[in-house]
Amino acid sequence: MTSESQSQFRLLESFLEQAFGSIAPLFTAKSHVTVTPYYSTIANPSDRSELTQELVRCLRDHPPGSDAFRSPQGCDIEISGVYPLLKKYLRRITLRKDSRIGAWIRVLPSGEPF
Repeated sequence: MTSESQSQFRLLESFLEQAFGSIAPLFTAKSHVTVTPYYSTIANPSDRSELTQELVRCLRDHPPGSDAFRSPQGCDIEISGVYPLLKKYLRRITLRKDSRIGAWIRVLPSGEPF
């Protein structure tokens, strides 16, 4: 991996962390959300507000069912075409059971499994 691509990855991660960092937990279960970006996407600052709103809508539209947290790998949420910016920026959204210290929504760094 080149230093240029590493820099682009960090910029995208930072953009997504800023976009999602203000979202308060939406579920009462002890959980967190991980998002896996498309690292080929270039962050566009004008997308930030709508991207945040789309993630909140998506999470509200897909609340975890009673069996959502049975797997240690979590429960993936399908990103449909109703959320065009989520489809542009994110490869995966996963609900996970636990309450790690830190942000409720975590951006997975490039190469990290979860």
